[in-house]
Amino acid sequence: MWVSDNGTFGFGFTSTGSPDELQLSIWYFNLPGDPTIVWSAKRDSPVGREAYVELETTGNLALIDPSTATIVWASNTTGRGVRSAEMSDSGNFILCNSSDDSVWESFSHPSDTLLPGQPLTANPSSLSLSLSYISPNTSLNYSYWSGPQISNATGDVVAVLNDSGSFGVSYGSSSSGTVYVHKNDCDVSGCTKKETGVVLRRLVIGDDGNLRLYRWDVNGLENNKTNVSCTLLTGLSPLENYCTHFEMEAMPQTKYYFSESLVIANFSNVSVGAECEQLCMEDCECVASVFGLDEEEETYCWKLRDVLFGGLQDPSSTLFVKVVRMLERAVEVEVPPMPQAMLELVEEGLDHVYKAMMRRDFGRPVSSTSFAINAAFLSSQATCSYSTMSPR
Repeated sequence: MWVSDNGTFGFGFTSTGSPDELQLSIWYFNLPGDPTIVWSAKRDSPVGREAYVELETTGNLALIDPSTATIVWASNTTGRGVRSAEMSDSGNFILCNSSDDSVWESFSHPSDTLLPGQPLTANPSSLSLSLSYISPNTSLNYSYWSGPQISNATGDVVAVLNDSGSFGVSYGSSSSGTVYVHKNDCDVSGCTKKETGVVLRRLVIGDDGNLRLYRWDVNGLENNKTNVSCTLLTGLSPLENYCTHFEMEAMPQTKYYFSESLVIANFSNVSVGAECEQLCMEDCECVASVFGLDEEEETYCWKLRDVLFGGLQDPSSTLFVKVVRMLERAVEVEVPPMPQAMLELVEEGLDHVYKAMMRRDFGRPVSSTSFAINAAFLSSQATCSYSTMSPR
């Protein structure tokens, strides 16, 4: 294990959950519980317990698994003058040349997480940041969310999470040239509550397609939530089909992304949302329906046979989802005291849609899907301040 100078990040092997499978990762070193991973090398190809990492004399960093006699992953930096490596305080793992310039860095090869200061560049053909669904059955990607558009930009166009927790698209060297996807209130003067202690942040794209910003306050939080209780609805009726024992739950200002394979039918003559809701309720194959106005301000109603992933906020659209009908009987459940440290979730997505999906029980698991942030990667121009690994 290799720990950064400030003790925040660790570089080494973490468990995948299987007793004999590991992955090469970077994670928050001092957080409690299971490792919170921020980067991993070829995460879909775990290695055995005899695996090791070697900085070769050629300058290539290689992950080798003797159990399969294979090089599972490599930095592909042979012949580029790599002389040392650094686990930086920012969470960036860097391979350096003799001039302490960056040759390769993990910030330029993200997995599902962006850390503060880790940049993404815009696609040269489009100055738009977007989220896309990667279809497992076709080569097509479906964009279901778009960030702010940038026009007439000069200089590099970069999407980046800053140290204050704001995520935006910047162009040029001036901070005034920034269009924000999420703006932290404390990123401007006049914040009523100042952050104390160390604050760790990360931006994550989840398996449900939502982009989420997490914050962990290491110090300065009080444990003042000790008597919290909630109401638990009980008494689910047995499920017979998609009609019996279900009700519709409406999510206003929500537009759900779907592919053509999920469409049962669409209607252009439905004038109100309640009618679109009822059409789905009466169809035992229907799981959800979407009602709204198109660009020509004509109404639409789509009936869907499944909900696989996320959507976006849209004031002109309403999503209706079938959920299990709950009985009105309730019991009080005591919740254990909150831990000293607190995790704050700020979401640019539809967590309420995902929660509604989890309430359904159709006798089968929700399908696994893949998502990506559409952007190319830009080198952060990192420099190396010291050396703790040398080629051998």
